[in-house]
Amino acid sequence: MDSVAPAPRASFSLLETMRLEHGRVERLERHMARMAEAARYFAYPWSESTIREALAAVAREHPQGCWRLRLLLSVDGRPTIECAPHADETRPWRVPLAVRAAFRFEPARAAAMRPNELAETVLTAFCTAFERLHRP
Repeated sequence: MDSVAPAPRASFSLLETMRLEHGRVERLERHMARMAEAARYFAYPWSESTIREALAAVAREHPQGCWRLRLLLSVDGRPTIECAPHADETRPWRVPLAVRAAFRFEPARAAAMRPNELAETVLTAFCTAFERLHRP
């Protein structure tokens, strides 16, 4: 991906949202790769070791529980991490899984659909699965 330098007075930060659970960031390598790619694209300075040190410090401060982290990378490459309690998730997300599973078994059908038809089919499947969750 080519680099696109931000405007001289760029005022936005790059953002990556992560889940910290029991002192461990879920899917850390994916988050790091995504943030590094965005930094390269916008020509922001990137220090992976600095980012990892900042994340490790937050993990040490929150060794228990489930937390929502917002990693912000400023235009000068400085990381900031915001940490808040993660929303209580007492029930697993089964609906999106049901929709993904349906299309995993019929990829040719999904590929042959027009975008609006695909969106309508997915939405219908989602609503049907959601309604089934609330049945006794």
